Amino acid sequence: MSTITGHSSTRTDADPDPQEGIDRLYRRLAARPDGLSPREAERRLIQYGPNPVQRSGGSRWGMDLVGQLIHPLALLLWLAAALPRPAHLLRTDRLGLG
Repeated sequence: MSTITGHSSTRTDADPDPQEGIDRLYRRLAARPDGLSPREAERRLIQYGPNPVQRSGGSRWGMDLVGQLIHPLALLLWLAAALPRPAHLLRTDRLGLG
């Protein structure tokens, strides 16, 4: 059995730190609470290029809705909601109330 002793992980400035203070984060990112200065924004645009939002195809809300309605758990709920109606009809027919 082998053990590693004296091993410590070293954090770099690129690693996110959930305990980091907001002021230190702004310094590390060269940002301000009100956003980047126009000069810094221009510099980053030249260095990194545009940062467009990539869309994946058109609107698929219809297919998403169908997918939600035929999901196995949704089908189980549909079945559970439908079962009391036939039972109610059978019970009222047997009692002559139908």
